[in-house]
Amino acid sequence: MSTPFTDVAAEHALFNTKSRQKIQQTEFMMSAPTFRLCPPDMA
Repeated sequence: MSTPFTDVAAEHALFNTKSRQKIQQTEFMMSAPTFRLCPPDMA
């Protein structure tokens, strides 16, 4: 019998695998101490 923690860990691993397959390219733009100082969304 599995614990709920095992199920959560397995789901998290599957989500991460699927998410990484969709990412084609990333670029670090900047860091900001608050959301207000972040650049506008370009999407």
